[in-house]
Amino acid sequence: LIILSIAFMAVLAMVAPLLSAVAGLMLGLMSITVFSSVTPITSIAPVLAAMIGLGVGIDYAVFIVNRHREQLRAGMTIEESIPAALGTAGRAVLVAGVTVAIALTGLFLSGIQTVAMLGVTASFAVLTAILAALTLLPALLSLFGMRILRKRDRNAPPVGSASEISSGMWGGWARIVGSHPVPFLLIAVVVLGVLTIPFFSMTLGQVDAG
Repeated sequence: LIILSIAFMAVLAMVAPLLSAVAGLMLGLMSITVFSSVTPITSIAPVLAAMIGLGVGIDYAVFIVNRHREQLRAGMTIEESIPAALGTAGRAVLVAGVTVAIALTGLFLSGIQTVAMLGVTASFAVLTAILAALTLLPALLSLFGMRILRKRDRNAPPVGSASEISSGMWGGWARIVGSHPVPFLLIAVVVLGVLTIPFFSMTLGQVDAG
């Protein structure tokens, strides 16, 4: 609450990500409950899923809300901004969230049933967080209207296009990477490859009762 309040300086902008994240989390926990009737899961699984689901749920919602607010300040109407926010930030949320869910299910490779179930249940929470961010959150943004902005921003003149708003340091960095995708891809692969080297000398096993 404190972090979102400082970031947005508007009550409804703070509330929207929380409502979306909590709704996604509730749906995720209900899905895990249904799943537990089919196969046994460890008692830690719902706790881990709640932690991850709440974290990514707020994160994904903040991403979309921030883009929506930028576009409103740039002069877009609410009817124009919400689809545009979903088409840009929402698409990124979908790709990122599905990637996280796939990575979590990769815990099956551990060969340990308990660990595998942790990955599956956590992926449920991530997927329902995405669902809430792409369905409930746009409805909330439409309901809140211009009140998603600070009072002084609601009647202020447009501050330029959304691209101009995002033309700071990170916008410049994004354009550099986007204009040279292959070199940056190769650099990323090399760095990740180097960081992966210790994996091949790891000795894996389970702790004993002590």
